[in-house]
Amino acid sequence: MRCDTFVDLDGRHTVVRLNGRLDHTTSATVRHHVREALDTGLPFVVLDAEGVVAIDNAGVGTLCALSRQAEAMGGWVRLERLQPCVARTVDTVADPGSLRFAERVGGALTP
Repeated sequence: MRCDTFVDLDGRHTVVRLNGRLDHTTSATVRHHVREALDTGLPFVVLDAEGVVAIDNAGVGTLCALSRQAEAMGGWVRLERLQPCVARTVDTVADPGSLRFAERVGGALTP
């Protein structure tokens, strides 16, 4: 799993760009990058998942746990640009309402 992290130009949220498989072997990498982003004091994280080619139950569980952590800090973690096969897995595995989605980075700022 390759992760690129950058702060949005307006300084209101952090974007973590994910590439590769999000599964039991790569979840720790994603967890590290998102927690690092949350620790900056900007508890608003957009996960750009366009480059994710596959996800398993462990990957979905990691995303749900990170979302709960951000919400406990008064923020959020939102997913954007999921591939259809990844979106189907997330919809099947995640509890309804446990993850938030946005179509584009700018849209992620609106609840």
